[in-house]
Amino acid sequence: MASGEPTVAIGPEAAAVCTKSLEAIFARSDPEEMCEALQAAIQLASSGQSIDHLVLPVIKHASASTDHRLKKLLHVFWPLVECYRGGQLKPHIMLISNSILRDLKSPNEMILCSALRCVLHLQVSEVVSSLIALSPLLLSRSNCRQPLVLCC
Repeated sequence: MASGEPTVAIGPEAAAVCTKSLEAIFARSDPEEMCEALQAAIQLASSGQSIDHLVLPVIKHASASTDHRLKKLLHVFWPLVECYRGGQLKPHIMLISNSILRDLKSPNEMILCSALRCVLHLQVSEVVSSLIALSPLLLSRSNCRQPLVLCC
């Protein structure tokens, strides 16, 4: 961060209000608004705030989108979600892995490679084992070989 840039701190009360408004934005299903809301959620997670309340609205409304910018942001967002609670895998992680696996089957190479990079950062063995099952399909595409090898 440059020395001349302002720093904004978000307190827990402001974060709670912010997450409620972000949930409402995801419910509207406008790709541009969802991109902005997802960027705000990523900033909240990066500042140490909990984003658990946003995970299900994001899965419900944003993961089915075909907008490329939104897909890229989702692939940045998913690794920020806490995967385990008390040593157990959280139930919504299977929904996240299904979303990522759908992106891995995408004919669009940008979405496919972005999803592979997302899996590299997830570090959830269940998702990686599902990816290994898809590896023969992915190895036929030259631009996917390097991320796939790094992942496995």
